[in-house]
Amino acid sequence: PDAYVGTAYTQTLAASGGTPPYKWAAVTPLPIWLALDVDSGVLSGTPASAAPATRYTFRVTDSTDASATADLELTVRNP
Repeated sequence: PDAYVGTAYTQTLAASGGTPPYKWAAVTPLPIWLALDVDSGVLSGTPASAAPATRYTFRVTDSTDASATADLELTVRNP
């Protein structure tokens, strides 16, 4: 979902298959306001200004070192 200026944003990335536990990483740099918990896949933060749609790529790696990537498009809107 979109994020809104001044409002806390939380999104949980999900994976299936492979052999848990999973580790998450951002392949493309995230904006300064957005943090990724590498163990849970939770993205969180509060944006301070609006931003156009931007595509971020994430990698998930399982306990056998198998990995996959996927994109997330995020827009930061004014409330």
